[in-house]
Amino acid sequence: MPLESRTLRYFVVLAEELHFGRAAARLNIVQPALSAQIKALEVSLGTELLHRSRRHVELTAAGERFLIEARRAVAQLDHAEEVGRQVALGKAGVLNIGFVGSAPFAKRLPWVISRFRRDWPDVELSLQEQNADDQMQHLHERTLDVGFVRLPLPGSLDGLRLLKRVRESIMVAVPASHSLAKASQLTPRDLVNETFVAAMSHESAGWAATLRQIGIDSGGNAPRIIQSSPHLATVVSLVNAGLGIALVPDSLHSLDFDQVRYIPLAGDHHTSDVAVLIRDEPATPLVANFLTVLDQFDHH
Repeated sequence: MPLESRTLRYFVVLAEELHFGRAAARLNIVQPALSAQIKALEVSLGTELLHRSRRHVELTAAGERFLIEARRAVAQLDHAEEVGRQVALGKAGVLNIGFVGSAPFAKRLPWVISRFRRDWPDVELSLQEQNADDQMQHLHERTLDVGFVRLPLPGSLDGLRLLKRVRESIMVAVPASHSLAKASQLTPRDLVNETFVAAMSHESAGWAATLRQIGIDSGGNAPRIIQSSPHLATVVSLVNAGLGIALVPDSLHSLDFDQVRYIPLAGDHHTSDVAVLIRDEPATPLVANFLTVLDQFDHH
């Protein structure tokens, strides 16, 4: 007969009291029921755990050894039950977060991660750099819980939901030796004949659209792209090497390269949005707690 956790708990209490009446009172059951449970346990194990007399109860050698293992098993069960309760409340477990490579430079992701770790220290955060396309797929596959993406997205939002956008202005990163490096602000018309280093990846659909818009706004041709990289940080390093100029979100000016100057691009419609992506369904407790921290950021 398989052992039940209830029977193990009964035995541990009885071994501590060495008195059926007191043990039954602690367990809030009648004494005959406790006696029957302990007898059934001994039959199942094929050995006596207790020496009984009218005046005295004591553990046998087998009982003493079994008590060690029973206590260990009960402690593990108690721990498992507590973990289950904590997970159900969103206070424990694993939260899988995806982010595009440039997202950590924006204020929201680092602040939210730091605050979430402080508020929910027993939750394990699994942070995974992924492009927006992969994040969308993994959200559908339920191997990802929350995503940080740059807009626009490369595919349909079917089954997913966007929320909590942060709008960033766009800067022009230029080599320090460039003729535009001393400008306080640039317009699309200033960039007509320039050579660009561009971010080209699923993450950077927005940059491609902005480059096309610059061509439209300036009345010129599509910008000339001499070099590309899937990572915005690499793009800035190529600007530092003098290969061309680049469009970057405002947050990337924290990348301090000696030979790069960051100049604002005029026009309110030249922006880059970082957004949070989740499944379009009731949030799990873990995700709900994470979104609560996001709300705190909006009021920070």
